[in-house]
Amino acid sequence: MILILFQIANLIVSFFTTFYIASCLTSELYAVISVSFIITSLTNSFSFTGLDNYVSRNLYYWKKTDKKHYSLVMTTNAMFYRFIFAIIIQIPLSVYYAFLSVDKFEGDYYIFFLSFGILSSVTALNDTLNLILRANNHFILAAFYAFLTVFVSKLLTLLVFLKFGFHYYLYSLSFVPLVMLILQIKTIKRNFSFGVLFSIRQMLKQLVNRRYLLYSSYASFVFNYVDNFIVSLMLPANVLGSYSFMKQIYAIGKTVIDNILDPVLLNLVALKNIISKAHEEYKRIYKIGRSLFVMSLICIPILILFGRDILEILHLDHYCYIYPYIICCYLALVAYLLMKIPFYINVTIDSEYLSFKIYLVTSIIYIISSGVTFGLLPADCAALTLLISNLLIIGYLFSNRSNSIWNQISSYSI
Repeated sequence: MILILFQIANLIVSFFTTFYIASCLTSELYAVISVSFIITSLTNSFSFTGLDNYVSRNLYYWKKTDKKHYSLVMTTNAMFYRFIFAIIIQIPLSVYYAFLSVDKFEGDYYIFFLSFGILSSVTALNDTLNLILRANNHFILAAFYAFLTVFVSKLLTLLVFLKFGFHYYLYSLSFVPLVMLILQIKTIKRNFSFGVLFSIRQMLKQLVNRRYLLYSSYASFVFNYVDNFIVSLMLPANVLGSYSFMKQIYAIGKTVIDNILDPVLLNLVALKNIISKAHEEYKRIYKIGRSLFVMSLICIPILILFGRDILEILHLDHYCYIYPYIICCYLALVAYLLMKIPFYINVTIDSEYLSFKIYLVTSIIYIISSGVTFGLLPADCAALTLLISNLLIIGYLFSNRSNSIWNQISSYSI
């Protein structure tokens, strides 16, 4: 119940600030904000070392089996090297920032993009810390920190926007992750010690050992963000603004789904070696997912019939192609809800190789879907890439379930 209340509060604040600020800006100006989201996603994905997911997949198990020192070593190095890699990745990304500044914004905003990129290393570290919190079964605490950060930071940046204008608002976005960092570091300070840091040689060995998780992260970037990246390179700023606003709504929707289902799905991690108990837990989770799916279907006709009126009331109808984008966004979220449970089980509980294989296949699906959609269809159909990709991923998961742990858990019988 507490998690649901946090989600409702976060949803209200996120939607209000996102919609309000978007309603006050042209799609060209919103494109500047969208670039900050792309910068964060690039930094998060390519600062990944593989240790993050390795820890999140096993930390709960290590603590149950009294491997506390090993968990301390792996947690510390996952945090430290994630931050270091996030700083290093800004060197090649500075070329991308320069291209966007010149090609989309007439040479403006380069300093903002660069400073935001450097501070996005804090966001990458927050991502690792949040995984560690969740792996420690601190879901309520993690959700509370997320709630507090979203609630306070969104309102503060909104006040900056109202009082000082767009440019000061942009720079206020850069410092939002620092709030989350302080809270999370304080909570897990007993879970790390810089006296157990790996040498460079040891770290390289870990990268080799965790290579499938590392590859999975790069493939995950394609899975989650390649469409934004392609749009930023190929399409004009006004379309980038509209598309990115839609993706922001999609990200909020995914976060709500994840934070509702992830706490119950975590139980399967502890039961992964006891198939009979995992099967009973799976049946309970499946019922929750099915109920959410049915409720989501009810909203589809409402959105189709009254979507244009809603956008006009919210003063968002000046964004180009926004109505078809929002329709596709919602349908893609319904599809994401359908694939969430099997996808989580396969990439979190099953082998690292299978996780990599799934991310690789889904990445290829997204690349092909994005290429076809952006290259062959008109700009008002760009958001179809989300829906098409999610439907193809559902088809792939269900057609390749025979050797997966998902199949063992879901179809177990005595």
